[in-house]
Amino acid sequence: MRIMEVSFLFEQFIAYITHMRGYTPATVSWYRQTFNAIQKDLHMNSVHWINQFTIENWLMDGRIRKKWMPNTFIFHHKHLNCFFEWMKKKWIIERNFVKEIEKPRLEQRLPRRLSKDNSELLIQTTRSFRYTYKFEKYKNVAIIAIMLLWWL
Repeated sequence: MRIMEVSFLFEQFIAYITHMRGYTPATVSWYRQTFNAIQKDLHMNSVHWINQFTIENWLMDGRIRKKWMPNTFIFHHKHLNCFFEWMKKKWIIERNFVKEIEKPRLEQRLPRRLSKDNSELLIQTTRSFRYTYKFEKYKNVAIIAIMLLWWL
């Protein structure tokens, strides 16, 4: 393995993803964020010092000490994986060990929208309530229907 400066390699990688892969400036800035964060925390100068243990500990430290959400962990993992895969293609490193680092499971979240059955159930439930005024029933059904229309 040749000893090369990590910041120089990263700039070459940025040029590659910008000009060859056509990544947008926003995507490139996300890659820079990952690189700047790892440089700030680990102060690595050469590829010689990078190994699976170092990267895995940095990711775990972010998850535990910095309280990263699973998405943030996966975000950094993805960018590091792409960078190390590029270095492997260029014969700078022998293997991409970032692939072997386990990613956390994403949290279970509420669905972004209701299914058609649940939407119909919500409208039926709104209709079945007792209202003081007849107009109030139609108003509430209309409000729920408009909300469902915009959110579905």
